[in-house]
Amino acid sequence: VLSFSSLKEFAKSPAHFLEYKKGRKTESSAMRFGTAVHMAVLEPKKFTEVYDVTDLRKNTKAYKLMIEENPNQTYMNNSDWRGINNIKDEVLKHDLANELIYGADRYEEEVKGDIKGVPFRGFVDAIGSNYLVDLKTTQNSSPNEFQRSAYNFQYYLQAAIYCELTGLSDFWIVAAESSAPHNVVPYLLDRKYVERGREELYMLIEKYKKWSSDENNLKKIGYDYELDDQSFFTLKPPKWAV
Repeated sequence: VLSFSSLKEFAKSPAHFLEYKKGRKTESSAMRFGTAVHMAVLEPKKFTEVYDVTDLRKNTKAYKLMIEENPNQTYMNNSDWRGINNIKDEVLKHDLANELIYGADRYEEEVKGDIKGVPFRGFVDAIGSNYLVDLKTTQNSSPNEFQRSAYNFQYYLQAAIYCELTGLSDFWIVAAESSAPHNVVPYLLDRKYVERGREELYMLIEKYKKWSSDENNLKKIGYDYELDDQSFFTLKPPKWAV
């Protein structure tokens, strides 16, 4: 079963894809922060059950004892705790972001289905009657900067996958800055942008099907999977240098 994350890894190389499937990726502090923000905004009751704040340092005996006695609890420092709750407050204060997220019908919804004959699955942050919402934490949510981030992280591809799986066409991103002042900006992805993501999605699916269906291709897990009959790449000057 493919997902947005695994397909992005396959776009790099089959080796990246296989490494992702083995689950060897380490979770960064930014990823852990983003996970906590998602739960605080989308599942506030669950957040209070799972997370708590502490002044204790991780290398102290008191902290280690606390973890032993509360194995199901996740503790964070005061700075992260304030930041996460401030982000939640900013989402609540922003009229459109509030309406999009808290006007939705379902949260953290698993969506499944076949796209071009390949099974896919994903989790949508929020689903309304006729729209999808993805909450993103980012360093800078301003239009110029977030436009770059959205392109680099291929959010348009994610939008295409989720729109395909749900049959909905409006994909919103609520971008919240991880640092103060925690500006919150809702973005509606342009339909043509989503269509571009759909074209890229179909292209990657065909590459994946070609690679995974041929035993000889399965031996090629590096960048050489792009080669057909050749055994090497010819290095040429980049287009911008010509």
